[in-house]
Amino acid sequence: MSGQPACPFGAGEPALSVRQPWAGWIAAGAKTVENRSRPTGYRGPVWLHASAAQDLAAEPPPTAVNVALQPRALTRGAVLGLVELTGVHFDRGCCAPWGQPDRWHWQLRCMRLLDAPWPARGALGLWRPDLSATAPAGYPEDLLTQLAAGRAVVVRRPGLGWAWPAELAGIRKRYIGRPSALCNPLRIGPGWPRERVLAGYAAYFAGRPDLQKVARGLGGWALECCCWPLPCHGDVLAAVANAAEVGR
Repeated sequence: MSGQPACPFGAGEPALSVRQPWAGWIAAGAKTVENRSRPTGYRGPVWLHASAAQDLAAEPPPTAVNVALQPRALTRGAVLGLVELTGVHFDRGCCAPWGQPDRWHWQLRCMRLLDAPWPARGALGLWRPDLSATAPAGYPEDLLTQLAAGRAVVVRRPGLGWAWPAELAGIRKRYIGRPSALCNPLRIGPGWPRERVLAGYAAYFAGRPDLQKVARGLGGWALECCCWPLPCHGDVLAAVANAAEVGR
């Protein structure tokens, strides 16, 4: 596999099964390297799946021992959330303390946990989960509470493995992805990781008083984008909208 999917989270991105307790340390943000016997050309969002099997011989670094006590380190046979695969290289005595010798190091970051683990059977290598019937909701659990309080909330665009339930059909929604007027003109790509793109958008937004005016009026709206639950330019729009709501 190669390249990046056009839209993360539901647009066909793969899943990666990792045995516990390693999956729990990745979910906690402590483990940023996954050791594999083979490389992959894929870069981009990946579902982190905790395998049903457990690595009973796991010997994590001493600094990570306490992480294993967290609930997500005990979950097995379920997707825990989304992680971004940013690079792959063969061991060169690097990536301490997680990198193992003579293995391919898959570099991970930007973990976002699901509100609740999503039960699923895993597979070897990168595999494609079936999102048609069991995809988790594309919005936070307290969405209605936040909207009722006049807050703007970034959600996942429907049609990418899920649909709005009937009880949420009447909420105010605005699409902020491409090619809308509120989209991020910068794209993730070689030399432009997500963090750099988002920093660039923040600078771009700071020079656009017209967009700032629109953002201040988005309180109480669900902002639909393809990125959720990864960090998104919608977070900038929501922050401005929510600051304006507090000031009223």
